[in-house]
Amino acid sequence: MNEVVKASPLLFSIIIANYNKAENIPALLSSIFGNYQFEDFEVIFLDDLSTDGSVQEAGRFPVQLHASEEHAGPAALRNIGARRARGEYLLFMDSDVILLPETLQLFREICLTGDCAALVGMEELPPVVDNWVGYFRTLQIQDFWGEHRGKQAFLNVWGATFGAVRKDLFLKYGGFNESFKGADVEDYELGNKIMTESEILFVPRLAYRHTYRSLPELLVKQFKRAAQIMNLDADGSGKHSYYGVYFKFAHVLSGMVLLSIAASLWDHDWLYLAVPLLILKIAIHKHLLLQAFRLKGPLFLAYCFSSALMTSLFVISGAFYGKLARGAR
Repeated sequence: MNEVVKASPLLFSIIIANYNKAENIPALLSSIFGNYQFEDFEVIFLDDLSTDGSVQEAGRFPVQLHASEEHAGPAALRNIGARRARGEYLLFMDSDVILLPETLQLFREICLTGDCAALVGMEELPPVVDNWVGYFRTLQIQDFWGEHRGKQAFLNVWGATFGAVRKDLFLKYGGFNESFKGADVEDYELGNKIMTESEILFVPRLAYRHTYRSLPELLVKQFKRAAQIMNLDADGSGKHSYYGVYFKFAHVLSGMVLLSIAASLWDHDWLYLAVPLLILKIAIHKHLLLQAFRLKGPLFLAYCFSSALMTSLFVISGAFYGKLARGAR
């Protein structure tokens, strides 16, 4: 299991780690095999002891199927897939996404140039599940890309929702940290390692759609990730642009807005601070809010703004929790 595959090389290997996403698997694999006509790739599907028929759904497609006999976590499963992969490039993706028709063709063209060591794609609308939280989260992610959301550029960001890296570079850094057992920050950590010597290409046209089930689930995940990132960044190695100055400023500003509004309930003079902070918060998220209004009107705009404030509250709380937990050790 620990041997690296070297025979019969391919251009790229798609590695999908899955746990109980059976409802999305036919659409995901159809978006791969139904739109890509070349034979220079493989799909390695790794299931983490699902109980919902995921293995059966994946087995209907020409994938290399690995069904774990115990809960290993996505990091460990992706490492297994990487060791088995025959591709020069490893393309990791979550099992709850769907690719747009032209995505793999464009990815192939980039790989053939050999000019990039790692890359990430862009999350697009509509979400796989048509709900408000899915629209909000996709708009929020696009909002955090800022000026880069519409153009190809080298950035300090990498993730495994849809992210590729040369296999030799992946193996050089030891792959994903298997101490993470959930969908945690193993991709953040690996991205920091890649950035020590390589640039990461952001390609908006490498587009995919994502699934989001509920706002509470999203908020809990943001809390956990923020707490874990505090531990990873303790040595000063955190250079991930997605969690850079803009990201931190946006969340700190949200916290200040919420605190000043709460304080104004006891002392109205706090409104002199709350109002300009609120206006600034609206201004920096103008892309998110304008898109929300255009898509679904004023009620959805209000939902997005309040959800953004709640997301920031959970991120800040998670960061403080992570810092306190680190200090207690």
